Amino acid sequence: MKTGVAPLLVALLVSGNLSSAASSPETDRTTPGVEGTWMGILETQQVEFPFAVTFERTDGRLRGDMDIIASLSPDVEVTDIRVDSGSVSFSLPLSGGESLRFEGRVSQTSLNGNAVYSRDEKIHGTFSLSAVPFESLPVWARGGNTWDWPDNRRADWPTRDWKMIDSAEAGLDGQALSAAAEVIRKSFPAVRALLIARGGVLAYEEYFHGGSVTEPINIKSVSKGMITALVGIAIREGHLAGEDEKVATLVPRYFRRAKATSKAEIRLHHLLDMTSGLRWIENGEPTARWAARGHSSSYYLSLPLDCSPGECFRYSTASTHLVSEILMRQTGTTTRAFAERHLLDPIGLDVSGWSRGKGGIHIGGAEVFMTARDMARLGLLLLSQGAWDGRQVIPVDWVHQCVANHSEGQPFVGSYGYGWWRKSIRGHPAFLGKGFGG
Repeated sequence: MKTGVAPLLVALLVSGNLSSAASSPETDRTTPGVEGTWMGILETQQVEFPFAVTFERTDGRLRGDMDIIASLSPDVEVTDIRVDSGSVSFSLPLSGGESLRFEGRVSQTSLNGNAVYSRDEKIHGTFSLSAVPFESLPVWARGGNTWDWPDNRRADWPTRDWKMIDSAEAGLDGQALSAAAEVIRKSFPAVRALLIARGGVLAYEEYFHGGSVTEPINIKSVSKGMITALVGIAIREGHLAGEDEKVATLVPRYFRRAKATSKAEIRLHHLLDMTSGLRWIENGEPTARWAARGHSSSYYLSLPLDCSPGECFRYSTASTHLVSEILMRQTGTTTRAFAERHLLDPIGLDVSGWSRGKGGIHIGGAEVFMTARDMARLGLLLLSQGAWDGRQVIPVDWVHQCVANHSEGQPFVGSYGYGWWRKSIRGHPAFLGKGFGG
């Protein structure tokens, strides 16, 4: 981002499962082969299942990994890979010991074929992975920011409503926007809204597939950025000593049997950057057991460690939900009440719904409902380094911490800060919120 150029703030709301037809080899191909990274969706009558498969040759052996993009779950190994004269086949592991067998053809631009379950049940639909130029993720130094922050001085703040300007006046390409909207209408039925703000004013606003300006949508994991912002505010207000506080001192009830173990070394920042080390598969069996127990932090902290705190990335909504419980206990009020007083009301953001778990604790990092315009307000606040109409809502240093590079993150999603992802989009560094259907 160049200094002096108003940055773009893009708010994209989707409902249901995410899907994407974009995708990607890391290198050009002169002859058909599978080495590289491919992305696509498995389309059936019930679901669109976005994923990426990477093939590489190591010590003369072809190996592969699958990344389930929407679920943010860890990579899984692709097995039994066979390539012969343009034909390709491989197996993708599924839960319950089953697998999905792909058989098809490879060209310079696509992998196309059929998929069959291990129980010999053919999937009715198409199985296609596309190859188009793909921009690999840059590697950032831990804690580093790679952009210049924009000037947050502006005459118009959308506390009550957004000021609208013509997209051309904002320097946007009207034909490109129209083309994008048409693609969304035809190929992305889950997308409900697309908003673009520049210089603090709304330059583009379009709704799709039944979405509207008044419709609140569950923003899912995008709300993790709200939780982490509240931590910075709680530190400023004196409710927390800092991000290095041990979780065991903040919620000692869960650590009576873990004082002599590595779990006692989990600190607040480990929960914020997903490096607690606790064994977790987002949207997998641990998530189901945790939700069935009323989003129990006791269950989450009972899980074994995959690594020492700070040494591995394990994306987990249970982690930010524990932060929500810490906020409630340390501030003496509900997470929502604290958020409304210090974060939401000052910028005119109305949360229409926020679910609670066991003990009345507001879900930390999911189940928050707001409109697309309100989500854009949250983005503008971060882009303005926590400032809003003369008031420093979030401490500026904390905003920098939230969007800095703290964890390695996951392939195709980006590296991770405190509740926000970081990646490069066509050469431009960006931070973003990403939710499963949010």
